[in-house]
This record gives sequence, C-alpha cells and structure tokens, in this order.
Amino acid sequence: MVQFATLKYMPVLIFRRAEVKAVDKLYGPQKDLLFPLFRIRPWGRKDLDKTFEKARAIMGHRNFACDFDDYYNPDSSTSNAAAQYKKLTKAKDLNPWYNKLLAYDEIVPCIRLDPDLSQIVASANRPDIVERGFGLVIRLDQSQLILKLLEVLDQIAHNNFFVMIDSGWSRDVLGQASAASALAASIINKKPETTVFLSSTSFPKSFSKVGVNSTVPLPEFNLVDSVNAQLAQTTNLGAVKYSDWATTRPPGGAGGGDWIPRIDVPEIDKVRMYRDRIKATESSAQTCQRLAAFAVSNSNWPSPPPSWGHYSIDLTASGGEHGIYSAQANSATRINIHLHNVLSAGEAGPPATGEEPFEG
Repeated sequence: MVQFATLKYMPVLIFRRAEVKAVDKLYGPQKDLLFPLFRIRPWGRKDLDKTFEKARAIMGHRNFACDFDDYYNPDSSTSNAAAQYKKLTKAKDLNPWYNKLLAYDEIVPCIRLDPDLSQIVASANRPDIVERGFGLVIRLDQSQLILKLLEVLDQIAHNNFFVMIDSGWSRDVLGQASAASALAASIINKKPETTVFLSSTSFPKSFSKVGVNSTVPLPEFNLVDSVNAQLAQTTNLGAVKYSDWATTRPPGGAGGGDWIPRIDVPEIDKVRMYRDRIKATESSAQTCQRLAAFAVSNSNWPSPPPSWGHYSIDLTASGGEHGIYSAQANSATRINIHLHNVLSAGEAGPPATGEEPFEG
C-alpha cells in the first residue's frame, strides 16, 4: 500500500517519448522517491497493454498513478492501441478501465469525476480499489467537477486516496493562489487526513524572445508556498504538497514550424536557455554543439555531470554522436534534469564517484 502522505514528489507527466526517456534515465534511488502521475496515452500501435508494461519498466516496478490523458484524441490514430484506449476511456461504465489498471500491481488508479455521482462513489468505495488506493484529479477550471468532488468526499468512508489539484498552465501562477487555496481548504476541512498535491506549470508557450543566454523563471514552488501560507491563516488541519509538470505544459498554443536549436538547463527556480538560429557556416548539429559548449562554460555548471541530462549536454558540447540535436532530445534532457533537481536532496543524489555512468 502506498503511503501518500510520505510521498516526496508527484510530477504530472503525459506519457510521451520525452517524458518517458527522462524518467527512465533517473537513478534508482531517485525513482525510489518518485511517484509520477502519468496521463496515459497509447505507447506504440499494437496493444494498449504495451503502455502499462513500458511504464512499469521505466519505473523499475515501483508504484505510480495513472489517469486519462485528457489532451489525447484517440480518433487521431488508426492503431489498435488507440481503439482499445477509446473503448475503455469513452465508455459510460469505467470499471473495465479500472480493472485494466488494477491488473498491474504497481498502478494506483485515478478515479474519474466525469461520470454521475453514484458511479464515482461506488468506484471510490470498491474494495479492490480501496485496498490499492486511488487518486482524484481536479483542474481549477472545472467548476462543475469541483462541486462533484466535494460531494464525493462526503461519501468516502476511508482515507486511502490523494487529491491532485491541477492549476494548469499560466505565466502568472501566483494569480492562481487564491482559487487553489480556497479549494484546498474545502478539501482539507471535509477530510482532514487527505493528502493534497498542488500542481502547476508556467513553462513558456513561445520562445521568440529567448536568445543565446536567457533565463526563464519557474514560480511553481512559490505557488505552493503562497497557498500554504493562506491555508495557515484559515485552517490548521493541513497543507498542500508540491507537484508540477516537470518543465512541460499541456498541449496546445504556439508551436510547430522548424525547430530553432536550443539547449535548456533547469535549476530549481528557473531554466537557463541557450537558443540561436543556425549560422550560414554551421550545420544544425554544430549550432547545438556551440550552444551546449556555452551552457557548460557557465560558472554554475556542475562537474562531473550529476544526471543523464547534464551528461547529454556535456556530450553535445564535445560533438558526441548521441547528443541533443532535436527538440525531443532537448525536452527529454530538460525534464530529466528538473526531476533530478527536485529529487536530489539527501539519499536521492547520485553516487559521487566522478565516473560517467550514463554512456550507452
């Protein structure tokens, strides 16, 4: 049984290639402290089970939570896996979906708030789900579902669950503090022993103003601090725990077009970005190498590289074959470094051997 109150970090991660690789490349001791909430979409084309098997593999058979990916349209694919996903997630009766998740010992299911109240309550009190534990995920912009969530809490006769409040995307995440603290207070006052996570993301949708050496702030930590300060003034029953989108954001908005080479280096409260157009005398790979060399020359650059993401940037700076030469590769290394940064306290840090354990 997962002890939700003791979890260190629950990032919200869409089950895409960059996120999957970033998690896969974490150290084992870091994965011990990680409890991701995967927004599931099919991995591969043949069989939806491959998705859950992939999740188990990258987590080393540790626990993780699963929810629908609300941003994925199964009609966008003709694959068998997409058809299976649609049949399970679009059904009025979600028990087959929960049965699919419970077939894997590591998965903690998230109970959907879309069905009618009686079905939600029945699922939340289903003996095998209660034994496993479950999550309830709510976005701040889902006003009708918020009311339903609060009704559901009155009818759950146990505390083996968590609530994830997802504030979504905003460049002004602190502007969400009032609404987030009001919802958190309502949840905690109804069920004082409930573990509540607060997630948000401010990762930019546009990089047109990012240059060769730019800094983008990450105020997500400040949101949790602000909400807990407000909660302390209104209730002494509990506080929210930190979550985020690990330097990703929900799909949509700006994007597309040719990738302008960029190397991202997250720190706890910001991301250093190195972005430049390809010069007439360079190839795309040479531009990436130049930017990576600029990144590792920063006085804050750690040596030896403490994570796979750092190592990949080092490798790119030296012109290595498997460096960061695409948007997906840059995303994977950025997410990996961010996860490493959040998880690196104490025993979660890498062994200080001075060796390079990431190659290959």
